[in-house]
Amino acid sequence: MARRQHATLVLIAWLCLAAPGVRADAHDPRWAELTPQQQDLLAPLAGEWNAMEPEQRARWLRLSRRYPSLGAEEQARVHSRIHKWASLTPAERAEARRRYQELRRLPPEKRQEMIRKWQEYEELPEHDKAQLRSRGEAK
Repeated sequence: MARRQHATLVLIAWLCLAAPGVRADAHDPRWAELTPQQQDLLAPLAGEWNAMEPEQRARWLRLSRRYPSLGAEEQARVHSRIHKWASLTPAERAEARRRYQELRRLPPEKRQEMIRKWQEYEELPEHDKAQLRSRGEAK
């Protein structure tokens, strides 16, 4: 679960830091109103889309609009993180949101340092990550 929480924290931080101040669009589309491209990208969220809060949908829509302009590697990362987010339980999502709020309250330089450390961790070989997690240092 710790691994999922870390991945989720990164997803939330990436979505929120990349798109601060996201507000609901004047038009808050239902799933059937999304473009085929948006539905393809956001497919893991299809079952819950219509029940989401407008602000949540607005964040996902903003991401879907930016998605085509991203490089192939970043698109793959976004796609993977959407799938990871969709697979989280409500409790895991709540924990990820809580962690994001903690991250957001940090001074900018501390926040950047944490993001840098996370990026370094993400670049480690899986074996090294496993060792760090077993020692509790992957936080």
